[in-house]
Amino acid sequence: MEGRKLIIMLVTALVVIGIITLLSRSRKNVKENTIAEKSNAHEVFLKNCATCHGNEGGGTTQAKGLRGRSLDRDYVKKIIQTGNTVMPRFHFIHEPVLSELADYVHNLK
Repeated sequence: MEGRKLIIMLVTALVVIGIITLLSRSRKNVKENTIAEKSNAHEVFLKNCATCHGNEGGGTTQAKGLRGRSLDRDYVKKIIQTGNTVMPRFHFIHEPVLSELADYVHNLK
């Protein structure tokens, strides 16, 4: 009887450990595959836009500057999500970060 209880406890512990492992992996994948909602817009811009548009949005040889253009927020969101002939789409940037990034680009001075 004692051996049976021990086996049940061990199996239960292994199941719990397995569930915890699966949950932690799924959370890690979500964090790696999307931009976290808590990211601030400047960090998102530096990570995804600055290579072509410059760290301060002034442009590079690869893309136009965004500073001082007061681009429409909805237009910016659309271009981020769908891309255009030159710019790739950034379909992994979702709300609310998408709106925060659009506001950031709109307000670049």
